[in-house]
Order: sequence, then structure tokens, then C-alpha cells
Amino acid sequence: DLQIYHDGTNTRFHSVTGNTIIRANQVAIQNDSGTENVAIFNEDSSCRLFYDNAEKLATTSTGVTITGEVLASGIIADANGSTDNYYFTGKESGTTRYSVYENSNNVWVNTWGSLNFRANQHGGSGGAIVLSGGNVGIGASPSYPFHLTTTGTGAIAKFESNGANSMWVEIDGGADRDVGLRFDEDGTARWTIYSKGSS
Repeated sequence: DLQIYHDGTNTRFHSVTGNTIIRANQVAIQNDSGTENVAIFNEDSSCRLFYDNAEKLATTSTGVTITGEVLASGIIADANGSTDNYYFTGKESGTTRYSVYENSNNVWVNTWGSLNFRANQHGGSGGAIVLSGGNVGIGASPSYPFHLTTTGTGAIAKFESNGANSMWVEIDGGADRDVGLRFDEDGTARWTIYSKGSS
């Protein structure tokens, strides 16, 4: 029923019937010289996994602690075991800093500070930011409820409807007339206001 042997290359434990059960207060798996841990399993306590003798995963009384990055191909968190309310939290020094969850097809993002969106950069300027007080900024930290900052000239914002009678409002920062508002209907300018006057 149980075979323990060396095949010339590997040592093999072969149980042909039933389960293989190991009983101990602690089970440690180490490298061949006994200088590095691979896995440690403690009674009524943690189960710890190591990479090159560095602990990467440990079970706790409330869940799992992971050191390093996590790569997942599917859902990585589920608060209640159902198909709804998927929940993910981020902590720093044990304090929750942000959370993301889904409920009834809606996604909620909560932060204990400002929420920043940036493309192709980390810690740089630009992108969009939502402050804890509700102010929204694009291109800069907002000083107003909605704050848009850009560089260069030309159109800086456009609000457009693509219906049968299309209309849009365009904010222009052109150098020739400073800044202005243009109201269009079906591609035809109906009303334009410039900082140097109106037409």
C-alpha cells in the first residue's frame, strides 16, 4: 500500500490506497542543505510559503497576507461568496486606504484621500483627479468644482450631441482671439463669444 524508494534520480513516496496524512505540530519543508525554507505549516496558526527563503504568502486568522505582487487571470476577491458584491481593499501599515466593490452592476471606488487617474506615468502631472471634497480636475489639481487646465492653443473642450440635429459647445483657446465659446448646429456656427468681444 505504501512504497518509499529511490529510482536512481528521485526519491519517491507512493501511496496506492487511501490518503497520505502527515501529523505534527509543525511541518517544515526545506532545501536539501536545510538552510532555506520552502513551506512551513503550523498547528492552529499560519501556513507560510517561501520563494528563495523569502516569505511570500501566509495565512492569518482573518485571511491571507501576501508580500509582493499578485497576478490573477480572473476574479481575485469576493466578499460574500456570491456572484455579487466583489470587494477589494488596499491597506498601508494596517490602515485601509481605498476599496473597490461591485454591487448590482455598479462599481464603487472609495478612497481615504484624493482619487487620481494617470496614463503612462506614475506620480507625474496631468491626468484627472477627484478630491475628497468632490472637486474634479483635468490636467491639474482642482481649485473649483470643475477645473480644466491645458497647454497650447486651439479647442480645449467640446460638448457635442450626435443626434439628428447635432449641436455642440466648443471652448477655444486660440491665440488669434484669446479664448471664446462657440455654439454650433449641424456643423454651422450659430453664436460665438470671444474675450475681445462677440459676434
